[in-house]
Amino acid sequence: NLRWAASARSQLGIMVGQLDTKPAISSSQAGRSFTWIQPTFSYRLGQRSRLTASYRYGRKKYDNSTDAAESNSIVISFNYRWPKSSLN
Repeated sequence: NLRWAASARSQLGIMVGQLDTKPAISSSQAGRSFTWIQPTFSYRLGQRSRLTASYRYGRKKYDNSTDAAESNSIVISFNYRWPKSSLN
């Protein structure tokens, strides 16, 4: 997971990962491997708000098959931090 500031208001990041699973000895299920890459861009709109966009590509492969499943997703989020207030 890498992040770096592109400017005073914006950040770029990338996350890469792989997860391998193996079945239990008595299981008839095949093992599988899931690999993904996710670049992210985040921009601070003000002191309390941020806009973030990310894309994620994933690929799942089963040990007993030559086929693979692929997935793509895009997420756009807006975050706002409410000012702190005290209750008396």
